[in-house]
Amino acid sequence: MRLPGLHQASTESPVTEDRVEDATLPLHSWRRLDWRFLQPTLEPRSVGYGGAVDAALLTALRLLDRNAAPVTQAPTQQRYDVVLLAQPDLEDLKAAASAVRPGGWLCAEIRRAGARRGGPRTLLGWRRAFRRAGFEEVRLHCHAPTLDLSARIVPLDEPAAVRSTLHRHQGIRFGKAKSLVGQLALVLGLFPAAVPEGTVVGRQSAVGHAR
Repeated sequence: MRLPGLHQASTESPVTEDRVEDATLPLHSWRRLDWRFLQPTLEPRSVGYGGAVDAALLTALRLLDRNAAPVTQAPTQQRYDVVLLAQPDLEDLKAAASAVRPGGWLCAEIRRAGARRGGPRTLLGWRRAFRRAGFEEVRLHCHAPTLDLSARIVPLDEPAAVRSTLHRHQGIRFGKAKSLVGQLALVLGLFPAAVPEGTVVGRQSAVGHAR
């Protein structure tokens, strides 16, 4: 289900000085880094990545850390402040859990369309997988209008934020009906299962992940 109102651009996406310090960088690259604002490490010293990371996303990651590297190729003792996974499977999650330093953060971009085998197909399923892998403070988010062109981020664990977005259905075909269905799913606690793509964020426990 695509949220009513998620097709609209918004000024709610955070903007910081580092996003505009080099005017030659495409805005698209900065938008591919909006997941930074979902966890507290805005300027990580080290970044790892895994899953189906394409060239555009890799270019964006290296704006944060020019030495960003795949977690599957990390040295035995290498740990990262932040790891980003794109379209991961459970093997990617396992590798990332070993590569995130204690207290560090894992962010995973999940898309139901084209989902890889060996992993959950919904955001709810990925939240459970994160928790089984030892991550804490696991949160779910939806992006507007898409992950690739994020203009707004909706925290799916905050019903008031979701409800506010659902009410923005004016001018959308069948918008009112979609809004009512979405509100019912929200009441039943099933709304995140209906969202086709989003970001899952979790913090590695202070004791870390055993190798």
